[in-house]
Amino acid sequence: MTTLYEGHWILTALVVLPLLGGVACLLAPEARAKMIALGTTLFLFALSLPLFWTFDTAEPGFQNQVSIPWVEAWGISYSVGVDGISILMILLTTFIMPLSVAGRSPISRGGSGPSTRCCSSSRRG
Repeated sequence: MTTLYEGHWILTALVVLPLLGGVACLLAPEARAKMIALGTTLFLFALSLPLFWTFDTAEPGFQNQVSIPWVEAWGISYSVGVDGISILMILLTTFIMPLSVAGRSPISRGGSGPSTRCCSSSRRG
């Protein structure tokens, strides 16, 4: 088991950076929010690739583990690691997120776009 300071910081970055990117999107002007989201998700995908390349399929159990005591009096610690299934889920998630951000239509306020048509309370007929 290694600590965050000895390496294996990528898993912690994959947890923290989406939160920071989301806050940046909330604070940014509407026109720049999609570019910030796309840049963040592309960076996260690039960051997750070394996890896959360094994953040893012959070694059972968790790899790239990080465990840091948080509230020692209660026995609470921050622990993350990847196994064979979770490495694939991390790659799948970080691959699909830039695609979904890039495919997202621009946000429109008060138009007749898809979101206003399906969420409209008025009925025709």
